[in-house]
Amino acid sequence: MKKTLLQIVAALLSAALLASLWPPFGQAGNAWLALVPLLLLTRVTSPRRAFLLGSLTGLVSWIAQLSWMVHLAGENEGPWWLVLPALVGLSFVLSLFIGLFAALSAALWRAIQHASTTPLKFALLRILLVAVADPILWAGCELLRSRLFTGFAWNPLGLACMNNLPLLQTAALGGIALTGALMVSLNGTVASLCQRFWGAFTRTGPNTARERMLRSVECALPLLCLLLAFLWGLNRVKAYDATPKQALPVVVEATDIPCVFRGEQTPPIWALGAEKADVLSLFPSSPALWIWPESANAGYPLPMARIADLNLRRLAQRARVPLLIGGHWLTDTEGPYNAALLYTAEGLDTTQIYAKRHLVPFGEYIPFDKTFTFLQAFAPTGVSCVPGEKITTLRLPSGWVVGPLICFEDTVSPVARQSVLDGAHLLVNMSNDAWYAPSFQALQHAQQAIIRCVELGVPMVRSTNRGANAIVDAVGRLRLLDTSYPTHVPVTEAPFHSAYLCWGDWAFGLPAALCVLILLVVLLVRHWLPKQAPAALLLPLLLMAPALQASSAATDLLPVADMAVQDGNLGLAERTANQLLNTLGLTPEEKARAEEVLIRAALTKGAWEEALRRIENCPELPAERRVALTLAVLNGQQKYDQTLKTYSEAKLPTDSPWGVAALRLAIEADL
Repeated sequence: MKKTLLQIVAALLSAALLASLWPPFGQAGNAWLALVPLLLLTRVTSPRRAFLLGSLTGLVSWIAQLSWMVHLAGENEGPWWLVLPALVGLSFVLSLFIGLFAALSAALWRAIQHASTTPLKFALLRILLVAVADPILWAGCELLRSRLFTGFAWNPLGLACMNNLPLLQTAALGGIALTGALMVSLNGTVASLCQRFWGAFTRTGPNTARERMLRSVECALPLLCLLLAFLWGLNRVKAYDATPKQALPVVVEATDIPCVFRGEQTPPIWALGAEKADVLSLFPSSPALWIWPESANAGYPLPMARIADLNLRRLAQRARVPLLIGGHWLTDTEGPYNAALLYTAEGLDTTQIYAKRHLVPFGEYIPFDKTFTFLQAFAPTGVSCVPGEKITTLRLPSGWVVGPLICFEDTVSPVARQSVLDGAHLLVNMSNDAWYAPSFQALQHAQQAIIRCVELGVPMVRSTNRGANAIVDAVGRLRLLDTSYPTHVPVTEAPFHSAYLCWGDWAFGLPAALCVLILLVVLLVRHWLPKQAPAALLLPLLLMAPALQASSAATDLLPVADMAVQDGNLGLAERTANQLLNTLGLTPEEKARAEEVLIRAALTKGAWEEALRRIENCPELPAERRVALTLAVLNGQQKYDQTLKTYSEAKLPTDSPWGVAALRLAIEADL
């Protein structure tokens, strides 16, 4: 009981440290210690217990990080009965990924303990786990969290490096997953130091000088990697500062439109922006763009709202500045889209309407509501949107290209990356944070933009409703804006060099996620088939073990099944063939022979439909064998004309046993 209590306290300590990284606490430096208690647990507990403790860490941490959701039901008058279950449910789902990491890590630590026949071998495998395996597992689980079921890529661990600009630059190499992996490796180093101090205190540590040297390597290797990453990042920041840039003048608007649940009426934006337009028209050099937030014009869906269309055009003419505004786009054949609309002095450019590509489930649409249309009535905004597909960038009259990102799209790497690949010099995030205002969600959301800028090598401007307006440069320096008058964004002719822009998540995140999935499958197979030979960390051998066992089983069971069906013992034949088909790792030929036994048994019983179904569902059957067995079924059904037609179309050679069998069946049908 005391041991369990200590483990729960350790899990809760990691949860508290993880929650402290983000606003309102903002103690990002705790990231170097946040996972230490959890990592120590994974080294001394079973995978099942590690999963439960990791999930507990995740649940408590995520409830704290996402507690801003309660403001939706507080000041913004949303339904409590929906908000609280959503907070707990989302936190629970997200916690499973931390639980998965803990379980897989614990399984590997247990495996090396069983596989290590000498202390020296154990010390070498420890280095592999601390410096490589644990960081990769964490990165893979985070990537799965950001992709599965539309994903939720909020507050990845690597973002805690936002105050350490050189280390943050590693996101340009392998995405934020790589930065997080480096931080996990340092947490592993601290955990190893804790174990070493405890071993020295209790006299249970390494006994020989060689073992102690390897334990030192275990701690020093992650530190060396971190030092190299820091120096590389420092050089990247210096190179960016030395790169020629152009100051692009933009106007970033901040609005104060209440949440839709409050039902308050506000003046249209052409009334809110009239005075500002007069001021902007006086500037000797006009700004390149006037940016308004998401949903700034949501009450007037275009192009149907003709008055809104006319007034927005006049606003752009009055200010002498192109106007980028968030609103709804709906025609008889398109939409409704949550869109970014570009107005110039000539009016709305209908060839450049950006429609949000990554919609938020249960916010902008209800899953399956296009199939079951009655679900659309439950959309919180009253509108069930459809995702855009074609437009990813907008070209301004000045020639610069911007990539709009609406709301949480700035947390979705593939969406932002596609915009930059399509030529965007500047990313523009238009967001409506009024749902959770006033809360620390706005600052958390602003910080997510840092990741995209470093990964893709371009700056970003954020225009929000009741949120945090900001500018982020291409190396991740965040500057909050407290004015909506013209400011300058440093832009370059091409994205600053970034391997992630070229390779995307294949640079690191996706291979890490594949490692997680492979290890998970291997562990599940070992759990279901406990007699399989243990393979510790040798995953290729472990994956080969089922195939070796299957080959042995096929060699033993196939002759038995053949003899049984020839002797008329159909029950034994079917049981033997089914047992063989349930064995992992069968070759296509072995599977075809086992299915052939079942087909022959069905033919003997006169179960023509079953035989035909098995023939159709077994693509491994060779063509000649498939035709001959099909002809036998057709003859059994007395469909002789179809037998002759099938044989004629097949054009089988008669110099093989199955070709001869097919010819004999065709002759029988002809007679």
